[in-house]
Amino acid sequence: MSHGSAEPTEVFALSRRSSAFALLAAAGFIAVSAVAGLFQARRLLRRDRTALVLDAVGFVDRASLSGVGRVAWYETVGMRIVDHPERTLVVEVVDPDAVAARQPSAAGRQAARASTRMFGSPVCIPLTAVGRREGDLLEAFERLGHLLPGFYRGTPSST
Repeated sequence: MSHGSAEPTEVFALSRRSSAFALLAAAGFIAVSAVAGLFQARRLLRRDRTALVLDAVGFVDRASLSGVGRVAWYETVGMRIVDHPERTLVVEVVDPDAVAARQPSAAGRQAARASTRMFGSPVCIPLTAVGRREGDLLEAFERLGHLLPGFYRGTPSST
């Protein structure tokens, strides 16, 4: 059996390419993990660790990395629960782009736009971050914001 000189070079090239891909994937995973870790550390060090506050005017969402801050009830049109990747309350808003645009950081605006692309709204509240039973949370949104899961005031944003 005769081996041509091109064969080992091709195998080596494929091996180097797959190693580079694995290295890039590992670096990406480490970067995402570091950002998530910094966010969690910032939340732990903050005096007010409240993830979600509801009042007569609206609510303040600080439940996740993509928490959008203050949203007035008049900006909302409905809500729904999704199970991807975890049980999440998606609050539909009249103008998702306006909610995303008022985020104070570029990363926050990018996260809000990504949530809008994935779920149709920048307001995505992971239920595990809130620390309340799902039924209690939905009841509070219904009582204070007059929102019912699956029922919309006006036209919901794209779903």
